[in-house]
Amino acid sequence: MTSRYVVEQVTRALTTANGDAGTAVRLLARACADDPLLLREITAPYLAGMLGHLVSRIAGAPAPPAPQNAMRTGPVPAARLTDRSFDAVIGQLSKRIGTGEGRSRAAHILTPERRPAASQRHQDAIRAMAVAFARKRLEG
Repeated sequence: MTSRYVVEQVTRALTTANGDAGTAVRLLARACADDPLLLREITAPYLAGMLGHLVSRIAGAPAPPAPQNAMRTGPVPAARLTDRSFDAVIGQLSKRIGTGEGRSRAAHILTPERRPAASQRHQDAIRAMAVAFARKRLEG
C-alpha cells in the first residue's frame, strides 16, 4: 500500500507539471535526491526484488529457487532492515544514477531525449486526468 506521503508528493508533482507524466517523473526523481524519506517510501516495497536481481547479476547465475514453504505472497517489509542498512543499500543502488561515461539506464529520467511537443488535445486530456486523480485522492 502506498503511503499518504508518497501519494501527496506524486499529486504535487503532477499538479506542478500540469498533468505531464514525464515532467512529474523528473520532478519526483529530483525530490528523491533531496528527500531520503520519499526515496525510502517509494523503494521499500521493491527492495527485496531489486536486491535479488542485483545479487543474481553480480553472481553471474540465476538465484536459487526458494523452498516451497518459504514462498511469500508479497514484498519483504522494510521494517526488517535497520535504518542504517536500508540507507546503505539505497545509497549503493542510487550512487550511479545519471553519472558515468555513458547514459545509465535511469539517466533518461533526469535528462530525457527531446521529443516533439504533444498536441493541445493530448495535453488537455492528461491534465484533466491528473486533476481528476488528484481530486479523488484528496477526497478519499
